[in-house]
Amino acid sequence: MSFLFGQKKKDPKEVMRENQRALKKTEREIEREGMQMKRQEQQILNDIKKAAKEGNMAVAKTLAKQLVRVREHSTRTTVMKAQVKGVGASMSVAASQGKMVESMGAAGVAIGAMNKQMDPMAMAKVISAPPP
Repeated sequence: MSFLFGQKKKDPKEVMRENQRALKKTEREIEREGMQMKRQEQQILNDIKKAAKEGNMAVAKTLAKQLVRVREHSTRTTVMKAQVKGVGASMSVAASQGKMVESMGAAGVAIGAMNKQMDPMAMAKVISAPPP
């Protein structure tokens, strides 16, 4: 819709490149968040061990609940990353199919031009004529 306001309509290759770049950026952000979750999980484990060693079971229990939440979030992050990768793969497949359609169109034009140059009646005579 941006071409309605004076901007050029983007080339499909350019749009594909922009979308791939955005997906990779999202993937990196998700990966960063996953690493942060792992660090946080390790910190909570250390805190649980420390609280248990001191005999403070109420704090250890609360931290254990927090650990469960962090692990669930980590799992959701992993699933989200897989979905983003799936979207990237789908985009690649769509782009390759688009290229295939373009090449098939070009082949159709070439075949049409060839048919215009050939005379079907002359070809039928050549095919039906006995060999010399």
